[in-house]
Amino acid sequence: MFCEVIIEFATVKEIDRLFTYSIPEELLTRVKIGDRVKVSFGQSNNIYIAYVINITSQKPNFKLKPILEVIDETPLLDDSQIELANFLVNQYGSSYAASLNAILPPSLKDKAINQSKIEKVVIFDEIKNYKFKVLNEEQQYVYNQITQRKHYSYLIDGITGSGKTEIFLHVMRDVINRGETVIILVPEIALTSQTLSRFKERFGNRVALTHSRIGASERQRLYIKAKQGKVQIIIGPRSAVFMPLLNLGLIIVDEEHDASYKSFEASPKYSAKEVASYRMKTSGLVILASATPSFETYYQAKTNQIGYLRLTKRTGDAQPPNIDLVDMRKELEQGNTQVISRKLHDNIKEVLSKGQQVMLLLNRRGHSTFINCRKCGFVVKCKNCDVPLTYHLIKQTLECHHCLAAEPVPKICPSCGSKYIKFFGNGTQKVEEYLNSHFIEYGIGRMDLDTTTGKEGHSKILKSFRQKEINILVGTQMISKGHDFENVTLVGIISADSSLFLQDFRANERTFQLLTQTLGRAGRGKLNGNVIIQTYNPEHEVLQLIKNYQQQDFYKNELTLRQIMGYPPFGNIFGVLISGEVEEEVIQSAHLLKDYYMHYNKNSQFRIIGPVSAIISKISNKYRWKITIIGTERNKLLAYGKYCIEKCSINKKVTTQVKISWDIDPMNIN
Repeated sequence: MFCEVIIEFATVKEIDRLFTYSIPEELLTRVKIGDRVKVSFGQSNNIYIAYVINITSQKPNFKLKPILEVIDETPLLDDSQIELANFLVNQYGSSYAASLNAILPPSLKDKAINQSKIEKVVIFDEIKNYKFKVLNEEQQYVYNQITQRKHYSYLIDGITGSGKTEIFLHVMRDVINRGETVIILVPEIALTSQTLSRFKERFGNRVALTHSRIGASERQRLYIKAKQGKVQIIIGPRSAVFMPLLNLGLIIVDEEHDASYKSFEASPKYSAKEVASYRMKTSGLVILASATPSFETYYQAKTNQIGYLRLTKRTGDAQPPNIDLVDMRKELEQGNTQVISRKLHDNIKEVLSKGQQVMLLLNRRGHSTFINCRKCGFVVKCKNCDVPLTYHLIKQTLECHHCLAAEPVPKICPSCGSKYIKFFGNGTQKVEEYLNSHFIEYGIGRMDLDTTTGKEGHSKILKSFRQKEINILVGTQMISKGHDFENVTLVGIISADSSLFLQDFRANERTFQLLTQTLGRAGRGKLNGNVIIQTYNPEHEVLQLIKNYQQQDFYKNELTLRQIMGYPPFGNIFGVLISGEVEEEVIQSAHLLKDYYMHYNKNSQFRIIGPVSAIISKISNKYRWKITIIGTERNKLLAYGKYCIEKCSINKKVTTQVKISWDIDPMNIN
C-alpha cells in the first residue's frame, strides 16, 4: 500500500503538491487518511511532518521512500476537513499545507497530542429551560422564520438592543436537542467572556471557549474534545470556524460586519463568513447578525440570496438614545481647546451625579496623535515607517504603532532647534488625563491595546465597570460593539471625523458602523440614553443620517455609488502590495508588474488602478507600493492576479529583496 502526503512546510509553489510514500508492513494497520506521519524529504533526507491525504494500492513507476512513523493515536483530520482544505486552496489561492495548518490547532510539534487527559465520558448538564426569556412579537417572528429553513443562511438585521442574542439561544436549544452542535463567532476577544457567561447560564458544560490568548496545549486539548463529541458549543473569534465539532448544525456570526472576520496576515487569507457558509451549505444553518450589516451581506439579503430578517425595536421598554452633534469648530472659536466639549463635560457630570455610567469612544491609542514644532512645522516621525510617532504618557515615550519602535520625547525640535514643540491630536491617554483631572473620584478605566494585554486583560476592566468600581470607560473601537451595560446612559464619541476621510472606499461604511455600534451602548436598560458626537463636520451626510436613524437611506445611497465604481458587492478586488528596503527597486518592480497586468488583460475585462504609493508608504524600513485590480468574476480575477505575479516574479529585474504579496477581496486597501 502507498500513501499520498502533503509536506507540512510545503507552502511554496514548487512543492505544493502530493508526494507518494510506501507504507511499511508494520505500519499497514496504523496509517489512515488524516494521520500526521514522519517522512524523509528531498536529497538531504531531512525528517519532516506530513499529512496523509490519500491511500492507494497503485504503485508509481519510480522508487519510493517509506513512511517512517505515525505520530498520533488517531487521525487529526477527517474527510470533511480535507475537503475544507481544498475549499481554502481554491477560494483563496492558498497552498495545501497552509490550508491544513489553518484547520489544525496551533503549535503542533512532532509528538502526539496527549489524549489521556481528555475525559472519556462527559455527562452534559441539563439545559436550563427556565432561564430562557419569552420572545417578543418581533423576536418570535424572526425565530419562526429561521425554524422554517427556507434558506440555509439568514441575516438578522437588528438595531442595537433588539434582542438578537435571545433568538440565538432559542435556535441553539433546538439544534442541541436534535443532537447537533454549534459554533458562535465573535469579533473581539473582549466579547468572549461576556458571551461565555450568558451561554453557560443556559447550556452549562456543553459550552467551551477558544481564542488566541489561551495556551496552545489547551487549544489542542479542545480540538480533541470537539472531535470526540465532548463539547457541543464553541465560542471564539475567526479561527473558531475550523473547530471539528461532531454533527455541526449551526454557525452564528455575531457582529458579522466586523473586518476581523477576514484574515489578512498569514495564508490562507480567508473570510470566516465564507468558510461558515461552505461548512453549512448542505445540511446546516448560518445566522449572520448585526445592527450594521456589511454591504456584501446586506446586498445578498436584499437580493434573496440569503434570508433577510429585521428587528426594529429594542426589547422591553428601552428606547433608542437621543443623539446630539457638537460642532467642535464653535468650541474652538469660543475658547475651549480641551479634548472634551462643554456639553459633553456637563452631561458626564450630571450622569455621574445620578449614579449612572459613561462610555467614551476614541479610535486612537496613546496620549497624543503626534508631536509637531510650531515654529517650522516639523512632525516627529518613525525612522522606519512613514507615520508620526504617538506619545504614550505612562511610558513617557514616542512609539510607532506599526513597527513598535520607541524613542524619547525631544525637548527641542530636531529640525530647527526650537523649543516650541507641542503635542497635537487626542489619544485615549489624553482623554483619560482630562477625565482624571475632573472626575477621578468616580473611577475611570481605559480600554485599548495597551491596557488589555494578557489572558484576562479585557475581562478585568469590563468586570470593574460592571461592578461600578469604575464609572467612566474610555476606549478604542473594542468598546463599541456587543457590550450590554444597563446602567450606561451616556455615550460620548470624541472624534467622529477620524475615519470619514480615509483613502478607502469603505470609509463611510466603517464610520457609520463604528458610530452606530457605539451609540447603541447607551440606554439599554430601563433608563433612557443620550449620545453626544463631537465633530468638525456636523453637516456631513453620514453623520446626519446617523443622527436621524436613517440606516436604510444610507445603505441605498452607498450601494448606488458602489455600483457605479464596480466595488463590492458588485465586483471583486485583487490587492497587490510590493515592498522592499530600496525604494527604487520597489517602484521599478511595481511598474514592471503593472506591465504584465496590462499585457494579459485581454478584452480589458479588469480595471487596473496603480501602481501608487501605499497610504502608509513605509513600514519597518520597507517602502510600500500597491496595485488594485477590480473584476466582476471572482475566480477569473484570482487566477489572473496570481498568474501575472508568477510571470513577473520570474523576471530577473525583480530582485529577491522585493516582496510581492496579494489578497483577494481584502478588507483594507492601504
